[in-house]
Amino acid sequence: MNDFIHDKLLFAITPDTIKFLGECSGELRQACVSQQEARYWDRWFRDMKGRKESFYDYLRTQGIGMIEEDNREIFRAVELHAEEREDEIFSLD
Repeated sequence: MNDFIHDKLLFAITPDTIKFLGECSGELRQACVSQQEARYWDRWFRDMKGRKESFYDYLRTQGIGMIEEDNREIFRAVELHAEEREDEIFSLD
């Protein structure tokens, strides 16, 4: 499944393809948990950031993260500057 996901990411990506590959990645993660291969998943997930950061970001938005390693960096909230916060507050009116 690892090779399948990587191969599909090399070709034209559509929203449906991204969603499908996200589901495949979730299944791969579950398989790694059930087979006690957490290190494999964590290494694969970390490598995904370097290979295809946009897909890595998609996985993060789906709540998919590391198994054994720390997820704080992955799910850290984006800090906005004060000016950006003011713009957002004013746009709520």
